[in-house]
Amino acid sequence: MKLVVISYPDLSREAAQWINEVRAHHDSHASLVAPHVTLVFPWETIDIEQVTAHVADVARQWTPIHICFDTVVRYADRLSPLSYAFLTASTDAQPLISLHDQLYTGCLEDERMTDIPYLPHIRLGDFSEPARCQRLVAEMRSHPIHIMADIKTLEVAAVEQSCVRTIERIALQSAAPSAT
Repeated sequence: MKLVVISYPDLSREAAQWINEVRAHHDSHASLVAPHVTLVFPWETIDIEQVTAHVADVARQWTPIHICFDTVVRYADRLSPLSYAFLTASTDAQPLISLHDQLYTGCLEDERMTDIPYLPHIRLGDFSEPARCQRLVAEMRSHPIHIMADIKTLEVAAVEQSCVRTIERIALQSAAPSAT
């Protein structure tokens, strides 16, 4: 079974509507999964209990993360011919990066792709033609974007052909990890 760890950010109604409208026009996965931040990218596993226990252990060390998504960037996928339009945070992404890094420990350590830096984002679109992606990014950058979001839960989910199905929802619930 292919699993993923994502978070559906808490967004204002207006922000969710804007993101959903953009995704409906540009994201081939818009009907498969709601706007989300991927924290652990899809991988094959047979031990769902081990994974959910690990994610729960990590989640107990975190309080909800408040973040501002304010930049749209073009991302050229090195594993496929696609380009993506990503909504990213220009200044306060470090907590999500740290959470991502901590999730890729223990039973998930071997699943991490260390050659690709992690960029926390909400996917707005996928494009087979890079120029189309760049035009959308340029258009979006011509207007100020300031989308506040709260990351309150982690979802261990199964990636299926027609949807992403939550197996377990785990709340972020304690103090942020201390530096070691």
